[in-house]
Amino acid sequence: MWLELGAVGVVVVSSSDMAREILKAQDHIFASRPSTLFSDLVMGKGQDLAFSPLNDHFRLIRKVITTQLLSQQQIDTFKDLRRELLMKTMSAAFEEGHANRYISFADIMHEQFMSITTRMMFRRGAGAHNQDFIKTMIEITSADVFLLEDFF
Repeated sequence: MWLELGAVGVVVVSSSDMAREILKAQDHIFASRPSTLFSDLVMGKGQDLAFSPLNDHFRLIRKVITTQLLSQQQIDTFKDLRRELLMKTMSAAFEEGHANRYISFADIMHEQFMSITTRMMFRRGAGAHNQDFIKTMIEITSADVFLLEDFF
């Protein structure tokens, strides 16, 4: 099915046969995301993995990420770190709940994810002195942004 959202055409996949056709046979056509104002402003005009068009730059980024950041050796290296941060997070949540205070699991999980990510990427935590960085990253990653300009 084809929809028009403003000036942007959108393909709606409504069956498993259609999904198979798009994801397997026509993947090279549908693999790239369209450039939007949000992606240009926040993600550097398609220079990241999520919004990069399917080209040599995308393939290089994907190769570096899968061989360097997400290799089994790297994941195993940070196993103890993930366990430690999870225990701290669960202890803090337990204390908040025991004190009858409101617990936002969405905030807890965002903070947990950002702590692990910054420790893995920068080899140090985004501690108290970097709370602005964490807050900004949480806002970016959880942005449910609808920009009218993206559809015209």
